[in-house]
Amino acid sequence: MTGNKILSLLLFAAMGAVVWGLGIYFRLYPLLNHTSHNAFEKASMIVVTNLRQKITETLQGQSPDMPPVSRNQLATRRLNDLLHTQGAQVRKTILQVAREMDKLDPSRQPFPYLLASDGFYYFRLTRNIAETGAISTAVKGSKYFNPMMQAPLGYWEPLNLHPYVGFLVYKILSLFSPGIPLMFAVSFTAPFMTALILAAFLWVASCLNLRPPAVFVGAVFFVLAPIFIKRSMFAWYDNDPYSLLFPLLSLGIVFTAIDNRGHLRRVLLLAVWASLCVSLYALFWQGWVFLLSILVLGGFLAVIAHLILTRSAVETRNLAFFFGALTAGAFFAVAVIFGIKDFFILFQEGFTALNDFLNQKISLWPDMYIAVGELRKATPGMIVELTGGVLPAALAAFGLAMAIQGLRRGRPTDNLMKVLVMFVFLSVAVFLSLGAQRFILLVLVPMGLLAALGIHHLLGLLSETLPPLLKKHNLPAAIRPALIALLVTSCLAQALLQAQRQTPTLLNQIYNGTWDKALAEIRDKTPADSIVNSWWPPGHFISSMARRRVTFDGATISKPQAYWMASVFMANDEKTALGILRMLNTSSNSATDYLLEKGMPLSRAIKLLKSVVSLNRGQALTKLRSELDAQQAEHVLTLTHGQPPPSYLFVYNDLAEKHQQLPFVARWNFEKAEKISRSPELKSQVPAKKSASYASFLWEMAGGIPRVSDPMNLVSRNADTILFTEGMKVNLNDMTCTVNSEKYGQGTPFSVIYPKGDSIAEDIQPAATLPYTALLSLRGDLVQAFLMERDIAKSLIMRLYYLEGKGLKYLRPFAKERDLTGRTQIYVYEVLWEEYLKDIGDRP
Repeated sequence: MTGNKILSLLLFAAMGAVVWGLGIYFRLYPLLNHTSHNAFEKASMIVVTNLRQKITETLQGQSPDMPPVSRNQLATRRLNDLLHTQGAQVRKTILQVAREMDKLDPSRQPFPYLLASDGFYYFRLTRNIAETGAISTAVKGSKYFNPMMQAPLGYWEPLNLHPYVGFLVYKILSLFSPGIPLMFAVSFTAPFMTALILAAFLWVASCLNLRPPAVFVGAVFFVLAPIFIKRSMFAWYDNDPYSLLFPLLSLGIVFTAIDNRGHLRRVLLLAVWASLCVSLYALFWQGWVFLLSILVLGGFLAVIAHLILTRSAVETRNLAFFFGALTAGAFFAVAVIFGIKDFFILFQEGFTALNDFLNQKISLWPDMYIAVGELRKATPGMIVELTGGVLPAALAAFGLAMAIQGLRRGRPTDNLMKVLVMFVFLSVAVFLSLGAQRFILLVLVPMGLLAALGIHHLLGLLSETLPPLLKKHNLPAAIRPALIALLVTSCLAQALLQAQRQTPTLLNQIYNGTWDKALAEIRDKTPADSIVNSWWPPGHFISSMARRRVTFDGATISKPQAYWMASVFMANDEKTALGILRMLNTSSNSATDYLLEKGMPLSRAIKLLKSVVSLNRGQALTKLRSELDAQQAEHVLTLTHGQPPPSYLFVYNDLAEKHQQLPFVARWNFEKAEKISRSPELKSQVPAKKSASYASFLWEMAGGIPRVSDPMNLVSRNADTILFTEGMKVNLNDMTCTVNSEKYGQGTPFSVIYPKGDSIAEDIQPAATLPYTALLSLRGDLVQAFLMERDIAKSLIMRLYYLEGKGLKYLRPFAKERDLTGRTQIYVYEVLWEEYLKDIGDRP
């Protein structure tokens, strides 16, 4: 190795160390600013209470004659305005108070829980490796069997090596800190991966022959991009980093092949390495076909450009051989890793997902993906902001423009072909991101490299234009390096200030001490074969931390279980809800699948099953025989009326407070969906899947958006009357209710539903003028009211959460956890199967 190469390597190593240090500082924000959830809640109450008291005292001094009710309402509005305008300062104060509290509590949680929910999915698999040596006892081709998902049948989930990487990090850290908790150890996985990704970025940038300052600034932009910080932060234990690592490694190999296009043997060897890189990517994300397609399409353009601009048949042939061998080698490697059969399954799944993404299509089952934030479409502004902001985007555009200028002049540079590959990568990634936010991370790869290229060209222009100008005006030559230093410093300052400002907002901390207590209660006090039924978001929490099977979760959100669970929560009758739950916990969706196999339309199958699940076995068999032959009826009965395992219902604040998904799914019009699927004319009328009107169309399929008010909070209460916000007043003597609201109208609701002793009651209002029911929730010190459609007010989810299960016969409160501010509230109910089966005449 020559002296210049050694110096270059040392320079890149030094730049990498500095950039990684900056990146790690921001990625360790959750750890460096960690406070226990209990302390944070206490501190929040203290700080907010003090702020409200000061506001109230100020109002008292300014307007001593103001009525107390009006003063309270005005104080609430001013407090909300203060929290909105000075939220960062308020949060800083809360953190300071919380840290002081934690110093006095040696039993506190010493490190943060994992961020988001998918990290808990991978954490459970990593724990399996630590306890058993493998993520599963059954692996076939590209899938492994996960018994905790889609209970009671389990689920064959795509194989992923990310848990093994986390386990390796755990073992390495255990060498330095024996006994380190597994969750704490795997929380370092993403920051460690950042070092590998940064090294790959520096390597690819070196393949572009960029000036060191350009590489340095480009690397800082790349590492401090908000989307990268978010997806590689401490405690972010998801598989996102591999969607930066493997594309960068693949681009580096492709760029090296372009540089060596005159040597066929080297090119073919590099194609082997590129194939292995793409196939390894398949072990971490199913989107490996996306990466291969970009490389092949970009390579095709590079080959065409090389042939047109150089007329060099030999080098063009070698490049064509490289991309051809890369394609064939990737297919071969994936087939070897997963097997021929699974290779075609993987390929079919990938293209099916891509086709569903690109083409408008109405599913027979309700589309649950509209509820997933990262699958919503992104705006160009959002893409620019999350990949670093306007400055790196402008530099990337400048770098691309300079490359296009070279193309117009017919200059066949190596970088020109490399830029063509990056241009294809950028175009496809931006197109996908405009349809779904989850793909913005992929945009960062070409955006970061092109930004570095833009800085390189900008520095080149300064080097070319400044010396003559300085000489012409007799200015000192030191101005040139000073201007270059100013440019570099300005870029670095912009990236650092943005990271400092945005990092606290990128956290996605859902799981906390309240969740942990509730799930520990389930883990320690329920039978091992229990099934915990909930909506999909907490599924990974439950299966990981409570170690119990779940009905569905974030990885199986699109399965029919969503419809059945929504029907459970929206049921007005307890027996109907438990009838559905019995079928679901006994055989999952097998009854529907069987009827579909026998040729029954989905709408008819759903209607038939819902008509029999709440009946006893004899009544159900009679009903089934009216539409099926004897053998078929008997088989369906085994699927709908089996002996269910121990079952629990899990409800939490977000599920009840943001329950709009439930009526959307439960009211889905299967017959209309079938008509659309059969009619090309009706299909053509379906709005584009990512259009603004698509969501409206889906709501029309579910009977329209349900009418539900925001929570109306307590304003005042005396012996006879409760006054809420929005002018809602309830007389406790006769339970009459009036509303005087600009938003929800003036008059009397149709009825009032409220807790009465250990049960609930509904009082029909004799002079009702509003088509709503008022739901009154009295949960200790938390008093709220709502206006909503009557069947929603009477639904099981409202009774379980806002009415705390009062009046229910077959659902017994099992656990209840609530933090101090009420921002996290969890209720767990045990299903009393024996009583239920006895009452319907089905006791075994």
